[in-house]
Amino acid sequence: MGWRLDFIVEINSARSTYQELPSFFSGANLIFTSGSTMMTRPMMNQVETGPFLFSSGREGRYLNQVDLFLDANEKSLLNKSYFLEKIKFINRRIDRYSDKDPEKKLEDLYRDQPGVLNAINKSKAEIERMRKELEKAENWIEFQNIPMGASIQEDSTMFSFVKDVLAKCSELKVASSP
Repeated sequence: MGWRLDFIVEINSARSTYQELPSFFSGANLIFTSGSTMMTRPMMNQVETGPFLFSSGREGRYLNQVDLFLDANEKSLLNKSYFLEKIKFINRRIDRYSDKDPEKKLEDLYRDQPGVLNAINKSKAEIERMRKELEKAENWIEFQNIPMGASIQEDSTMFSFVKDVLAKCSELKVASSP
């Protein structure tokens, strides 16, 4: 059996339900929501093994773009964007510890503060863990928000596809009417 990807598209749901959706749709890989002003950002916490939840925010001002890279059968997805943003965040946090005296090593700066040194070491270990996960990932997604506006060029192929899908939906609706 090959790799399987299920989409749950446009669940109109209040933000208060977002934490429940991944367990409710545990068989899905990606969940897209509407009905809330919350917009998913690459750095936001997600369940590391999915399903991944994306919300485009208020009034469709942003488009969630999720690129899928599938190389291996029966392997889970890794949210590459989340890991990369989390690594950047942790590195910035570690760098702020250096602000006290950029010329000194962190170990020397915080020699008398074992709690701070422990936090720094845990942060470095987390970065290393995430880098290893990124290296071994065979199936992964990349996520970004694209602002909608005049700068977006129309894609004629996509426009035709959407137009055909909407026409087919209308045909099915008419065919299923009593």
